[in-house]
Amino acid sequence: MQSSSLQLPRFGDGIGLARTARLGALLDIDIAALGARSIAIAGSNGKGSVARMLAAGLRASGRRTAMFTSPHLFAFNERYEIDGRALDDAAILAAEQRVDEAIRQYREETDGEAVGAFEASFLTACLLFARNDLDDLVFEVGIGGRYDPVRLLKAPLSALVSVDLEHTGLLGNSLQEIALDKLDICPPGGRIIAGPSLALLRPALETAAVRKDIVIEWSAERIAVASFADAWDTARFELDFAGHGLAIRTALHGRHQADNAALALALLHQRLKGEAPDRVAEAFAQAMAGLSNPGRMEVFDREPSLLLDAAHTPAAMSAVLGDIDALLAGAPALALVAVSQDKDYRSLLRALAGRFDHFILAPAHRSLTPEEAAAILLEANPAAEIEIAANAAEALVRGDAMARRTGIRHIAGLGGLFWAGALRAELTGQGAASLAFD
Repeated sequence: MQSSSLQLPRFGDGIGLARTARLGALLDIDIAALGARSIAIAGSNGKGSVARMLAAGLRASGRRTAMFTSPHLFAFNERYEIDGRALDDAAILAAEQRVDEAIRQYREETDGEAVGAFEASFLTACLLFARNDLDDLVFEVGIGGRYDPVRLLKAPLSALVSVDLEHTGLLGNSLQEIALDKLDICPPGGRIIAGPSLALLRPALETAAVRKDIVIEWSAERIAVASFADAWDTARFELDFAGHGLAIRTALHGRHQADNAALALALLHQRLKGEAPDRVAEAFAQAMAGLSNPGRMEVFDREPSLLLDAAHTPAAMSAVLGDIDALLAGAPALALVAVSQDKDYRSLLRALAGRFDHFILAPAHRSLTPEEAAAILLEANPAAEIEIAANAAEALVRGDAMARRTGIRHIAGLGGLFWAGALRAELTGQGAASLAFD
C-alpha cells in the first residue's frame, strides 16, 4: 500500500501523550508489556540505520524481531516489519481499521480533538506487534523524545544516535535543548547508549541522566572503530569489541555508518547480555554482511555512477559530503537536488554549493521550488551551472546528459528522503508517480 488508509493530519491537537495512552486503552493494548520487550532508537540522523542494524543483529542471533520505522521510502508497509519482512496490506488495514474505530470514539469523548498521523502509526505498530512469539520490538522514535508516542513504551533500553538543529519550534533552539528532549525517551531506571557525535554535550546529558535516574553509556567507550575503508562495492571496517577486532564487510557506505554499527552492536550486546561476546560478534558480522539500507549512501553501478542519500539536516549533509569525497577520491560529481522547505534548506544548499559546481534541480514532495533553490545555490556559488527539470525522471535524463557533456563520471542524488525515494523509484523502474508520502 502506498499510504495509510487513515486520513489524519501530520500533527494532532497539542501534546499527544495522554491522547495516545487513552487510545491505547480503548484498543486494549498492554503498552507496558510491549515496552518490556522494546528498544527505542532516538536521534536526528542515523536512527533508522541503527534500528535496521540492531534488528538484523537480533534476527541473526535467532530472535524473532519486529521493527517500526518511519517515514517510508517506497511503500507504507515498510514501516512495519516482522523478521525482516514488511507486513502485508491486509494485516495493516485490519489494524488501521481498529485504530480508526478508537479514534472515532475518542473524538466523540473530546468534542473532536484531532489525532496525529504518527500517533496512529505507533498504535498500529503496537497492535501488529502484540504477539507472544516476538522476542524483541525495535521502535524508531518520531520527533524528539519527550512528547513522542514511543515514550509511552518506557523501553528499558534505548539509544540516542545524534542531534542536529531540527524541528526547533518543537524541540528547542539549541543542540543541548534538543538532546535533552530526546533523552526523555529513556524512562527512570532505564539505560540509554549515546553515539559519539554527542561528545560535546556529554556534561549536560550526564547531569540530566543523574537527575532522571537514567544510566547513560557511550558507544565509543564500549566499542571503538579501529579502522575504516570504503570502496564502491563494499565498505570494510574493524570494531574493537570485547578485547578483539571484529571485521565487518557491508554494503552500507560512509564512515558514519561505522559509528552507527558500533552503537548498534553495543545495544545488541546489552540486549543479549547473557550471550558470549564471540557469539554476539558472529551474529552481528553476519547481519551486517547481508544488510542494505535503501536511500542511505546507496550506490548504483551504472554509467555514469550514481549515489543516493537522504540526508536532510546540516550535520548529516556535512557527513555525507565527506563520505562522498572519500568514496570518489575527490573526483568531480554533479548533483541532482530537491530540498524540503520544512528543513534548514539554506544551510543544506550552501553545503552543496561548496562541493558541487553542476546541478540539476527539480521539485519533490514538500520541496522548495527549483527556482528558489537555484537562487540560494548561485548566491553561494556564482559559477555553478544549473538546469531545472520537471521531475525525478527528467532530472536523471538531464543529469546523464550533463555528465556526458562535461566529462563528469559521477552523480549524487541529495536533498532529503522524499527526493531519494523519487529518484530511486525511477532508477528501479517503479516510477516516482506511484509514490505517496504522508
